[in-house]
Amino acid sequence: EENGLSIGSLGLKSDLSSSLSISVVTEIDFRLKLEFRHFLDSEIEIRRSVN
Repeated sequence: EENGLSIGSLGLKSDLSSSLSISVVTEIDFRLKLEFRHFLDSEIEIRRSVN
């Protein structure tokens, strides 16, 4: 009984953490892309002003 219960709650925790980590990774990926795009834009601006 005790063993089955702990395994069940463990499975629930891993499901929760995996869906949570997926959303966190998506958030980080989104922010990185935003930052990178902003960086590229500023690089292009710098090169335009230099030329």
